Formats: sequence, C-alpha cells, structure tokens
Amino acid sequence: MFFFVAWGSKWKHKRVENGRSFRKLCPACRTYGDFQEVVPTRYFTLFWLPLFEIERKQPLLECSRCEEHFYMTEEEHRTPREAFFEEA
Repeated sequence: MFFFVAWGSKWKHKRVENGRSFRKLCPACRTYGDFQEVVPTRYFTLFWLPLFEIERKQPLLECSRCEEHFYMTEEEHRTPREAFFEEA
C-alpha cells in the first residue's frame, strides 16, 4: 500500500487592513498606480492547503497594476501624524 503525504510551505502577501496606500510611479511597469501595504507571510502547507503561519517579514508595497513588491522608503514608513509634527 502506498500513501503519499505532501507537505511544505508557501508565501502569501496579506493586505494590511487600514494600511498605507500611495499613488506613485511604479519602477517596474513605469505607470502610475496605487500601492497597497502588504505583509509577506509564510504558511505551513499540507496537501497544498495552508494550515498555520510560520514566518512574517517586514511590510512591503505592492503595485496594483503589475503586482510587483517594493520595500518602503523612510518617508513611507512614517504615519501622516508623524510627518505633520516634524514639519511644524
């Protein structure tokens, strides 16, 4: 009798609820698009179904047009409230 068990891991990019969003030029597709904040999360999978979270990395920005991912700059990490008080 032969029984096949498939296990592994898979990365998913989860959108951050109430996360940052920007409209700017994408370096990959060279068009203006909306960028949403996403968090790369790795899941343990059994038979290709994600069961539980293994690892989480720092937030990234995802282009809505080409779905490429980019690290946030120092300015993009600041909240609007922080930026307001630094300028004053």
